[in-house]
Amino acid sequence: MPLTIGDTTYTYRGRTYSTAESSSLMGPTMKVAPGQSLHIKLINELTSTYGPIGPTPPNATDYWTMLQNPGEHIKYQRYKSRVAHPSLLKVDEPNMPHDFDATNLHLHGLDVEVHMFDPVNTNNPFAEHVKVNPGECYCYKFTVPKHHPEGMYWYHPHLHGSTAIQMWSGMIGVLYVEKEVKDDTEEELDSTHEEEQDAEGEELSFAQSLSKYGITNTQEFIIWDPAFQAVTDQPTHDLEVDEFLLGQTTLSKIHPFLINEELNPTFHSKVGKVLHLRVLCATIENENTFIIYPEGNEQLSWDDPNAEVVPFYIIGSDGVMYSTPIQKNIMVLSGGQRQEVLIKFEKEGRYVISQQGIQGMQFFDMRGHPHDQILATIVVSNQEQDQDDDGDTELGMKDAEREASTKPTISISQMKFTPGYKPSETITPDQITASETIVFSMGSNFDQVPFP
Repeated sequence: MPLTIGDTTYTYRGRTYSTAESSSLMGPTMKVAPGQSLHIKLINELTSTYGPIGPTPPNATDYWTMLQNPGEHIKYQRYKSRVAHPSLLKVDEPNMPHDFDATNLHLHGLDVEVHMFDPVNTNNPFAEHVKVNPGECYCYKFTVPKHHPEGMYWYHPHLHGSTAIQMWSGMIGVLYVEKEVKDDTEEELDSTHEEEQDAEGEELSFAQSLSKYGITNTQEFIIWDPAFQAVTDQPTHDLEVDEFLLGQTTLSKIHPFLINEELNPTFHSKVGKVLHLRVLCATIENENTFIIYPEGNEQLSWDDPNAEVVPFYIIGSDGVMYSTPIQKNIMVLSGGQRQEVLIKFEKEGRYVISQQGIQGMQFFDMRGHPHDQILATIVVSNQEQDQDDDGDTELGMKDAEREASTKPTISISQMKFTPGYKPSETITPDQITASETIVFSMGSNFDQVPFP
């Protein structure tokens, strides 16, 4: 598949969820409405044509050898003095990288049947993970509850041992839960009834709420951290998935984040209008910050009094809508998180979405990783119509859609949305009869691989 990084277009060899119609590095977008059933037939064609993809599975000796020269000041230095010989390492077999050509499917965040274990919806605590080998298929059937919140979800493999390398390759995709709304030609929303619906806060769909407020510029913002390396012995394949073992033990292979499969893509908006970004952090091991500056000001810290940080509003998180927007100047995202973001610019110009200052927060304690960088650029114009490099109109919108892109009817802070959960579903303090504290912690077993 072609992949453009900077001014160079590469041929990328990886793995992806694909269909006959798909040309994307990522899987196709799926949609389902509350109350519907979702049927997915997963066919594993990995290695069926091209042979094995990716590195040879490592063993304990490989880990031990790498740790003798970690390369940077990271916590794995402690292994070096602790373990004198690879035979002294304990091996966590289920989580050792292996079975790179076997896979499965996980619908991240959806309130559906437990489907990571075989058979689907089992309550057996000793059940094995669903494992679809090359040449095999697996049929999933999911029942989406009628009360399921609308929002942005996603899917990816979740087979221990092969998940990271498959997701680095592109085996990820977006799944939306959306209420079915009749076309305007069939039934227009009655304005009086619409006000009643909004007052109750229960009936307007997410799409109807956005339309009501004049918000028509909706764009996906998918953050992905693929790891690449040059393949010198196969000139027809310039990029391939990086050896994850090197990626975990050295900082020498830091690669840029991609947004919607592009390096620093450009988004467009208009002064006074609202840009709606559906943000998915589809990273495998990296956290991200999300800060908006005027271009040229991004080197300042977000809390610097001289930084012209552009505020934005979150109206939903992880697929669950809020009743009212929450204003932010910065948000920090970990892999798997989703945010529905509204942005309104008061001045024309060029703005950037910056990722910075996250080096000390990685769970691998890799200082300097990920490095500060620009995730995307936003061009804000007063013009009625912008053109991209191909001469297409702004965002590829049709004339009617562009004409409908009006300034919001009220300020973002005053907007009301149907909450993901009804007030009746809220647990109140008087309903709590007992409480228990559960502490999650993460330690370091210096005698065990893979890394803790």
